Amino acid sequence: MVLRYELHRILLDALESVQPGSVHLGHKCIGYDETDDGIAVHFEGKPSVMADALIGADGVHSKVRQKMFGDVRQNFTNAIAWRGLVPIERICEKYRAPMATTWVGPTAHITSYPVQHNGRQFISFSGQVDSQQWEQESWSEPGKLEECLRDFEGWHEQVIEMISGADVLYKWGLFVRDELPAWARGRAALVGDACHSMVPYLGQGVNLAFEDSCVLVNVLTADQSIESALQQYDALRRERGYKVARASMDMLRVFHHADLGNENKASSYIEQQWSKEKVRERYDWIVSYNALTVGV
Repeated sequence: MVLRYELHRILLDALESVQPGSVHLGHKCIGYDETDDGIAVHFEGKPSVMADALIGADGVHSKVRQKMFGDVRQNFTNAIAWRGLVPIERICEKYRAPMATTWVGPTAHITSYPVQHNGRQFISFSGQVDSQQWEQESWSEPGKLEECLRDFEGWHEQVIEMISGADVLYKWGLFVRDELPAWARGRAALVGDACHSMVPYLGQGVNLAFEDSCVLVNVLTADQSIESALQQYDALRRERGYKVARASMDMLRVFHHADLGNENKASSYIEQQWSKEKVRERYDWIVSYNALTVGV
């Protein structure tokens, strides 16, 4: 369990150690144009750059995807999400165990786990709540404490303690986009949320981006043209990416189920849906995939 900021730092440090100066910040991509022998990537207020290939890892609002396919419809999932980071000293000792915990209910659930940053320990949490209200699609939109407490009114004291202990709460709407007919065209390709944004109910968004990247490395280092390599990447990754995304969406009906609001049914429902066998059925086919060997 790793804080995203720390994951970025680890990756950046590793890249800088083998290829110093390869990361250039402050460049906002606004599009690209292909030429006979390369691809020109354009930036807002910066000179364009020529490259052999362009990999659009630019998230749900991808400019690379927009250039490839135009506007792609976003679909609100009738759910909003909350997230926060709580210094561990604000949490009662009995709730500081180094383990992931998920609280489930008929219309909401919340998952928490410990992380570290700059030598300090925190509890990170993410909660999803059924909602017909259309929210902004952003991971950095501040939310109000009283709104979050209202969404989890009557929940366990650990949930209330986490929500109340966060310095900043973020709130955003959960959206998914229509599946694309391809992830590669010419010398350009998409990875991660740019091509398969998904809800967090299986916790696979970042993992799928890593898988994409591994397969891209495999095909781009093989003895073939850029265009052929990216077409191979598309053929190897698109079906799996969307299969995981659909499975993640299906989990909403598991997390938010009417039986969880019935005192006589809730325990048996949890025992059935989170039994060791059921969890293996849910995850084994995902985590047994070895991206390092795909496309080799």
